[in-house]
Amino acid sequence: MDDDPIVLRFLIDVLDAAGHEVVAVQAVDGADLARCADALAAGPLDALVVDLRMPLDTAHVVAMVRAAAPAATVVLCTGTEVLPEDLERIAPDALLMKPFAAEALLRMIAAPPAGGRR
Repeated sequence: MDDDPIVLRFLIDVLDAAGHEVVAVQAVDGADLARCADALAAGPLDALVVDLRMPLDTAHVVAMVRAAAPAATVVLCTGTEVLPEDLERIAPDALLMKPFAAEALLRMIAAPPAGGRR
């Protein structure tokens, strides 16, 4: 989930090429939040890759995913070096600073670093 269509396309391409089933949501408004909820209701979710800074409340999105799929790995992506003081409220399993390599993303999904939420 990202509001930037270029980043979203990159995520889709990387995850799809690695054999993951991808449900992509461009996070722009409340309708996108509803699409995210629909995707959660449609089946199990193994991982969420979500942008920190987007029009939707990232903490709310992560909480919604955690409620529906508690075991899902949450990878938080950001292009800003200034992280919010309440980052622990979001409690991601992994944090990736943009720009990041495809291999880094796949590594974080496969095995989040120690010290994450799990």
